[in-house]
Amino acid sequence: MPELAEVEFYRKQWDLGLQQVLVGLELHEKRRVFRKCDLQILRDLSGKTFQRSRALGKKLEFAFSGDLFLGIHLGMSGGLRSEPPQFSSESHDHLVLRFSKCTLVYRDPRMFGLVICQKGRESGDWFSNSGPEILSDAFTLPLFHQYVKRKADWGVKKFLLDQAFFPGVGNWMADEILWQCGLNPAIKTGVLSEGEVSNLRCKTRVICRTALRRIGEKYDDVPKGWLFHERWSGKGICPIHSIPLEKTVVGGRTSAWCPKCQPFRTGPGMAVKKAV
Repeated sequence: MPELAEVEFYRKQWDLGLQQVLVGLELHEKRRVFRKCDLQILRDLSGKTFQRSRALGKKLEFAFSGDLFLGIHLGMSGGLRSEPPQFSSESHDHLVLRFSKCTLVYRDPRMFGLVICQKGRESGDWFSNSGPEILSDAFTLPLFHQYVKRKADWGVKKFLLDQAFFPGVGNWMADEILWQCGLNPAIKTGVLSEGEVSNLRCKTRVICRTALRRIGEKYDDVPKGWLFHERWSGKGICPIHSIPLEKTVVGGRTSAWCPKCQPFRTGPGMAVKKAV
Protein backbone atom coordinates (compact mmCIF):
# COMPACT_ATOMS: atom_id res chain seq x y z
CA MET A 1 0.00 0.00 0.00
CA PRO A 2 1.37 3.45 -0.86
CA GLU A 3 2.47 5.27 2.29
CA LEU A 4 3.18 8.90 3.09
CA ALA A 5 6.18 9.36 0.82
CA GLU A 6 4.79 7.37 -2.11
CA VAL A 7 1.54 9.32 -1.89
CA GLU A 8 3.51 12.56 -2.11
CA PHE A 9 5.30 11.24 -5.18
CA TYR A 10 1.97 10.47 -6.84
CA ARG A 11 0.60 13.90 -5.94
CA LYS A 12 3.46 15.52 -7.81
CA GLN A 13 2.73 13.45 -10.91
CA TRP A 14 -0.68 15.09 -11.21
CA ASP A 15 0.72 18.57 -10.61
CA LEU A 16 1.66 18.58 -14.29
CA GLY A 17 -1.97 19.52 -14.92
CA LEU A 18 -2.00 22.56 -12.61
CA GLN A 19 -3.61 25.75 -13.95
CA GLN A 20 -5.01 23.91 -16.96
CA VAL A 21 -8.67 23.49 -17.90
CA LEU A 22 -10.07 19.96 -17.80
CA VAL A 23 -11.29 19.31 -21.35
CA GLY A 24 -12.35 15.68 -21.01
CA LEU A 25 -13.05 13.05 -18.38
CA GLU A 26 -13.34 9.25 -18.61
CA LEU A 27 -14.30 6.90 -15.78
CA HIS A 28 -15.40 3.35 -15.08
CA GLU A 29 -18.35 4.55 -13.02
CA LYS A 30 -19.54 1.09 -11.93
CA ARG A 31 -16.19 0.10 -10.40
CA ARG A 32 -16.05 -0.02 -6.62
CA VAL A 33 -13.53 2.83 -6.37
CA PHE A 34 -16.52 5.15 -7.03
CA ARG A 35 -18.72 3.57 -4.35
CA LYS A 36 -18.85 6.80 -2.32
CA CYS A 37 -18.49 9.26 -5.16
CA ASP A 38 -21.11 11.78 -6.30
CA LEU A 39 -20.74 11.09 -10.01
CA GLN A 40 -22.56 14.27 -11.02
CA ILE A 41 -20.06 16.42 -9.13
CA LEU A 42 -17.26 14.38 -10.70
CA ARG A 43 -18.61 15.08 -14.19
CA ASP A 44 -18.97 18.76 -13.28
CA LEU A 45 -15.17 18.96 -13.15
CA SER A 46 -15.16 19.20 -16.97
CA GLY A 47 -14.46 22.75 -18.03
CA LYS A 48 -12.98 23.65 -14.63
CA THR A 49 -9.40 24.70 -13.89
CA PHE A 50 -7.15 22.45 -11.79
CA GLN A 51 -5.94 24.90 -9.13
CA ARG A 52 -3.96 23.10 -6.43
CA SER A 53 -3.23 19.78 -4.74
CA ARG A 54 -2.32 18.56 -1.30
CA ALA A 55 -1.73 15.31 0.55
CA LEU A 56 -2.32 14.30 4.15
CA GLY A 57 -1.12 10.87 5.07
CA LYS A 58 -2.55 8.44 2.55
CA LYS A 59 -5.20 10.86 1.23
CA LEU A 60 -4.95 13.15 -1.77
CA GLU A 61 -7.03 16.19 -2.60
CA PHE A 62 -7.22 18.13 -5.87
CA ALA A 63 -9.02 21.49 -5.96
CA PHE A 64 -10.75 22.81 -9.07
CA SER A 65 -12.40 26.11 -9.87
CA GLY A 66 -16.09 26.35 -9.02
CA ASP A 67 -15.38 25.20 -5.44
CA LEU A 68 -15.05 21.56 -6.52
CA PHE A 69 -12.78 19.05 -4.83
CA LEU A 70 -11.62 15.63 -6.00
CA GLY A 71 -10.33 13.28 -3.31
CA ILE A 72 -8.45 10.02 -3.85
CA HIS A 73 -7.30 7.30 -1.47
CA LEU A 74 -4.94 4.95 -3.31
CA GLY A 75 -5.80 1.84 -1.29
CA MET A 76 -3.60 -1.23 -1.78
CA SER A 77 -2.59 -0.88 -5.40
CA GLY A 78 -3.61 2.56 -6.65
CA GLY A 79 -1.26 4.98 -8.37
CA LEU A 80 -1.33 8.29 -10.24
CA ARG A 81 0.64 9.21 -13.32
CA SER A 82 0.80 11.73 -16.12
CA GLU A 83 0.63 10.74 -19.78
CA PRO A 84 0.66 12.60 -23.12
CA PRO A 85 -2.63 14.17 -24.32
CA GLN A 86 -3.21 11.36 -26.86
CA PHE A 87 -2.93 8.60 -24.23
CA SER A 88 -5.30 5.61 -24.65
CA SER A 89 -6.60 4.25 -21.34
CA GLU A 90 -6.55 0.58 -20.31
CA SER A 91 -8.85 -1.59 -18.19
CA HIS A 92 -7.34 -0.66 -14.80
CA ASP A 93 -7.29 3.09 -15.56
CA HIS A 94 -10.50 3.93 -13.70
CA LEU A 95 -10.29 7.74 -13.89
CA VAL A 96 -8.71 9.69 -16.74
CA LEU A 97 -8.55 13.49 -16.72
CA ARG A 98 -7.64 15.07 -20.05
CA PHE A 99 -6.02 18.47 -20.39
CA SER A 100 -4.58 20.16 -23.47
CA LYS A 101 -0.97 19.44 -22.46
CA CYS A 102 -1.26 16.16 -20.53
CA THR A 103 -3.55 13.36 -19.37
CA LEU A 104 -3.79 12.48 -15.66
CA VAL A 105 -4.54 8.84 -14.85
CA TYR A 106 -5.69 7.03 -11.70
CA ARG A 107 -4.95 3.31 -12.00
CA ASP A 108 -5.99 0.72 -9.41
CA PRO A 109 -5.87 -2.99 -10.37
CA ARG A 110 -7.23 -4.30 -7.06
CA MET A 111 -9.76 -1.47 -6.59
CA PHE A 112 -9.40 -1.04 -2.83
CA GLY A 113 -8.95 2.69 -3.40
CA LEU A 114 -11.59 5.38 -3.18
CA VAL A 115 -12.61 8.40 -5.25
CA ILE A 116 -14.84 11.10 -3.80
CA CYS A 117 -16.06 14.51 -4.97
CA GLN A 118 -17.27 17.43 -2.88
CA LYS A 119 -18.54 20.91 -3.57
CA GLY A 120 -17.97 23.90 -1.26
CA ARG A 121 -15.50 26.58 -0.35
CA GLU A 122 -13.77 24.12 1.95
CA SER A 123 -12.91 20.54 1.20
CA GLY A 124 -15.36 19.23 3.79
CA ASP A 125 -14.66 16.20 5.94
CA TRP A 126 -12.11 14.49 3.68
CA PHE A 127 -9.21 15.22 6.04
CA SER A 128 -11.18 15.70 9.25
CA ASN A 129 -10.66 12.20 10.68
CA SER A 130 -6.86 12.43 10.51
CA GLY A 131 -4.59 13.73 13.24
CA PRO A 132 -2.06 16.55 12.91
CA GLU A 133 0.52 16.16 10.19
CA ILE A 134 3.57 14.43 11.60
CA LEU A 135 5.94 17.20 10.50
CA SER A 136 3.68 20.03 11.67
CA ASP A 137 4.16 22.14 14.80
CA ALA A 138 0.94 20.60 16.15
CA PHE A 139 2.63 17.18 16.44
CA THR A 140 4.06 18.09 19.85
CA LEU A 141 5.82 15.94 22.42
CA PRO A 142 3.13 16.59 25.11
CA LEU A 143 0.44 15.50 22.64
CA PHE A 144 2.51 12.44 21.77
CA HIS A 145 2.81 11.49 25.45
CA GLN A 146 -0.95 11.87 25.88
CA TYR A 147 -1.64 9.56 22.99
CA VAL A 148 0.82 6.97 24.31
CA LYS A 149 -1.03 6.95 27.63
CA ARG A 150 -4.40 6.52 25.92
CA LYS A 151 -3.06 3.52 23.97
CA ALA A 152 -0.95 2.00 26.74
CA ASP A 153 -2.27 -1.51 26.09
CA TRP A 154 -1.53 -1.41 22.36
CA GLY A 155 1.51 -2.98 20.78
CA VAL A 156 3.83 -0.24 19.52
CA LYS A 157 3.53 -1.46 15.90
CA LYS A 158 -0.27 -1.20 16.04
CA PHE A 159 0.17 2.21 17.66
CA LEU A 160 2.25 3.52 14.75
CA LEU A 161 -0.26 2.23 12.21
CA ASP A 162 -3.16 4.22 13.71
CA GLN A 163 -4.03 6.72 10.96
CA ALA A 164 -5.90 8.90 13.45
CA PHE A 165 -2.54 9.97 14.88
CA PHE A 166 0.08 8.86 12.34
CA PRO A 167 -1.47 9.77 8.98
CA GLY A 168 0.52 8.18 6.19
CA VAL A 169 2.62 5.76 8.26
CA GLY A 170 2.14 2.23 6.95
CA ASN A 171 3.73 -1.15 7.36
CA TRP A 172 7.24 -0.54 6.04
CA MET A 173 7.58 2.89 7.63
CA ALA A 174 6.47 1.55 11.01
CA ASP A 175 9.05 -1.25 10.79
CA GLU A 176 11.73 1.29 9.86
CA ILE A 177 10.86 3.56 12.77
CA LEU A 178 10.85 0.71 15.29
CA TRP A 179 14.15 -0.71 14.03
CA GLN A 180 15.86 2.66 14.23
CA CYS A 181 14.43 3.11 17.74
CA GLY A 182 15.44 -0.40 18.87
CA LEU A 183 11.86 -1.31 19.80
CA ASN A 184 10.29 -4.71 19.26
CA PRO A 185 6.97 -4.31 17.36
CA ALA A 186 5.06 -6.33 19.97
CA ILE A 187 6.14 -4.24 23.00
CA LYS A 188 3.22 -2.46 24.65
CA THR A 189 3.39 1.31 24.46
CA GLY A 190 2.67 1.44 28.18
CA VAL A 191 6.12 0.06 29.08
CA LEU A 192 8.03 2.72 27.14
CA SER A 193 10.10 5.11 29.22
CA GLU A 194 9.82 8.87 28.75
CA GLY A 195 13.10 8.82 26.87
CA GLU A 196 11.85 6.10 24.54
CA VAL A 197 8.61 7.97 23.88
CA SER A 198 10.57 11.11 23.05
CA ASN A 199 12.93 9.14 20.79
CA LEU A 200 9.99 7.43 19.07
CA ARG A 201 8.44 10.78 18.19
CA CYS A 202 11.80 12.14 17.02
CA LYS A 203 12.59 9.13 14.82
CA THR A 204 9.09 9.16 13.37
CA ARG A 205 9.53 12.76 12.26
CA VAL A 206 13.07 12.23 10.96
CA ILE A 207 12.14 9.15 8.92
CA CYS A 208 9.00 10.80 7.52
CA ARG A 209 10.94 13.94 6.60
CA THR A 210 13.71 11.93 4.93
CA ALA A 211 11.26 9.70 3.08
CA LEU A 212 9.33 12.71 1.77
CA ARG A 213 12.56 14.31 0.56
CA ARG A 214 13.97 11.18 -1.07
CA ILE A 215 11.10 8.85 -2.00
CA GLY A 216 8.64 11.69 -2.50
CA GLU A 217 10.91 13.04 -5.24
CA LYS A 218 12.32 9.96 -6.96
CA TYR A 219 10.10 7.17 -5.56
CA ASP A 220 12.81 4.50 -5.22
CA ASP A 221 15.53 6.64 -3.58
CA VAL A 222 15.54 4.94 -0.17
CA PRO A 223 18.58 5.86 1.99
CA LYS A 224 21.35 3.29 2.27
CA GLY A 225 21.48 1.51 5.60
CA TRP A 226 17.73 1.51 6.15
CA LEU A 227 15.91 -1.67 7.09
CA PHE A 228 13.72 -1.14 4.03
CA HIS A 229 16.28 -2.76 1.74
CA GLU A 230 16.31 -5.98 3.80
CA ARG A 231 12.73 -6.29 5.05
CA TRP A 232 11.44 -7.20 1.57
CA SER A 233 14.11 -9.83 1.01
CA GLY A 234 13.46 -13.50 1.61
CA LYS A 235 16.87 -13.63 3.30
CA GLY A 236 16.61 -10.30 5.08
CA ILE A 237 19.70 -9.50 7.15
CA CYS A 238 19.99 -6.83 9.84
CA PRO A 239 22.21 -4.01 8.49
CA ILE A 240 23.72 -3.56 11.96
CA HIS A 241 24.33 -7.08 13.30
CA SER A 242 24.31 -9.09 10.05
CA ILE A 243 21.88 -11.67 11.47
CA PRO A 244 18.60 -12.85 9.90
CA LEU A 245 15.56 -10.71 10.52
CA GLU A 246 12.53 -12.16 12.27
CA LYS A 247 9.30 -11.96 10.30
CA THR A 248 5.87 -12.65 11.71
CA VAL A 249 2.39 -11.14 11.92
CA VAL A 250 2.01 -8.43 14.55
CA GLY A 251 -1.29 -6.59 14.85
CA GLY A 252 -2.52 -8.20 11.64
CA ARG A 253 0.47 -7.01 9.59
CA THR A 254 3.64 -8.80 8.56
CA SER A 255 6.48 -7.25 10.53
CA ALA A 256 10.24 -7.52 10.18
CA TRP A 257 12.69 -6.81 12.98
CA CYS A 258 16.11 -7.74 14.31
CA PRO A 259 15.99 -9.93 17.45
CA LYS A 260 19.27 -8.42 18.69
CA CYS A 261 18.46 -4.76 17.95
CA GLN A 262 14.86 -5.11 19.09
CA PRO A 263 14.53 -7.63 21.94
CA PHE A 264 11.06 -8.18 23.35
CA ARG A 265 10.35 -7.13 26.92
CA THR A 266 7.34 -6.66 29.18
CA GLY A 267 8.74 -4.07 31.57
CA PRO A 268 10.35 -0.63 31.40
CA GLY A 269 13.89 -0.08 30.17
CA MET A 270 15.76 1.90 27.57
CA ALA A 271 15.91 0.46 24.08
CA VAL A 272 19.10 0.27 22.04
CA LYS A 273 19.83 3.42 20.02
CA LYS A 274 21.51 3.15 16.65
CA ALA A 275 23.02 5.73 14.35
CA VAL A 276 21.40 5.21 10.94
